[in-house]
Amino acid sequence: MKTKNKINESTAQTHSRNNGTHHTHFTHLVTFPKAAFTLAEVLITLAIIGVVALTIPSLIAKYEKKITVSKMQKDIAVLEQALRMSEAENGEIATWTLPDETFAGNTKFFAEKYFLPYLKTLKTSIPASEDCWANTKSISGQESDNYKIGATTGAGTASACATLTNGSNIYFWANNPINARPHAQIWVDINGKKAPNMLGKDVFGFYAKFSEGTLKPSGFGLTRDELKSASTESGCNKDNPSVNAGQHCSGLIATDGWVISDDYPW
Repeated sequence: MKTKNKINESTAQTHSRNNGTHHTHFTHLVTFPKAAFTLAEVLITLAIIGVVALTIPSLIAKYEKKITVSKMQKDIAVLEQALRMSEAENGEIATWTLPDETFAGNTKFFAEKYFLPYLKTLKTSIPASEDCWANTKSISGQESDNYKIGATTGAGTASACATLTNGSNIYFWANNPINARPHAQIWVDINGKKAPNMLGKDVFGFYAKFSEGTLKPSGFGLTRDELKSASTESGCNKDNPSVNAGQHCSGLIATDGWVISDDYPW
C-alpha cells in the first residue's frame, strides 16, 4: 500500500555466531515536513511581548489606585456612620465638648464618649499601641512623632487607635486648640499594619471640626495647587521635605472627584 510520506528504509545486518544464524533487522524512518517561523513572525511576536510588558505595570497601577479609593470611601462611610450614631445619643457634634485640660485627656474623653462605642472594632488601644497601629512615614519618607507609637513629642503622645472589623486601622486624637474650637483628627490605614504605612499611599487623614459637624479629608477646601504643593507643609508631594508631607493627599483625591489622577505622586 502506497503512502504520501517519504519512507527511508535502511537495512542493518547483524551476524550471530551462535548456531551460525544470520539475522537481518529493518528500521523504517518516517519523516514529516518541518514547521518554521519566518523572521517577520518572530519580530511580530517579540513586538507583542514588548507591548504587553510595558502595559502590565500601568494596568496594575490603575487597579491599585481604584482599590485604594474604594477602600477609602468605605472607611469614610464607617466613620461617618459612627459619628451620626453618636449624635443620636450625645446631641449634635456642634454641641460636643472636650473638657479635659490635657491633650491626652481630651483624646481619651473623645474616644470613650463620642467615638469608639459606635464603631465595630476588633481591637482598641488608649493610648495607641502596636496592637492597632504601625508607625507611619510621610509621602517623602520622613518619620514623624505625630504618627509614632511611644512618641515623646508631637501628637503621637496623645493618640488612640483601633482596628475595624473590615481590617483597616484608625489612629486619632482630639483636642481644644488655642482658638477654642474642639476638633478631632483621624487617620485611616486602609490595609491595616501592612506596608508601606505611608501618608498618601495607604494612610489617609480626615478631620472633624465640631463646629462644622462633618468629617472632611485633610486639606479639603484648599486649591488643587495648594494641596499638591511641595512648599505647603502637608502638601501631597514626594519632594516635600516636611514630616507631614502627604497629609493633604486625601483632600487632593476628594478634589479630583474621588479618583487618583495621573499627576498624583503614586
